[in-house]
Amino acid sequence: MIEVGTICKKLSGREGGRYCVVVSLDEKGKFAQISGIAKYGMCRAKRCNIKHLKATQFKIQLKSAKQEDIERAISESGVITKMNLKKDKRLKYIKIVKCWNKSSKATNKAAVEKREETKKPTQAEGKKAEKISAEKPAKSAKPVKAEKKK
Repeated sequence: MIEVGTICKKLSGREGGRYCVVVSLDEKGKFAQISGIAKYGMCRAKRCNIKHLKATQFKIQLKSAKQEDIERAISESGVITKMNLKKDKRLKYIKIVKCWNKSSKATNKAAVEKREETKKPTQAEGKKAEKISAEKPAKSAKPVKAEKKK
């Protein structure tokens, strides 16, 4: 039986196979409001048909329907370790890609240019430049050879 606070598994849809928590039930009992922690590969907050959910043996106590309280209740209950849920490493990459829009590219280029202008050469870079200049003398103008006539 599905009740508020039950950990369920989605059976169908694009989030099929992911876990979620039932936050509230519809008056008729056909639909449920579900939620989860995204970084552990759980469902996002939305309305779902109860036929698409399979109840697990885990149940948690929810203080309120706020996302912060739901995430806190899930992490404190220890369900994440019991179900062997792991952090999704792709989310970090997705966040980085999303922040690179047109306006941020322009500001980032300007910041990089400022850093390069103010960048002082390190001791190793300075020594390399001195060695190169000492090895190769300054180029002098070479006289042009006259072509031989036959």
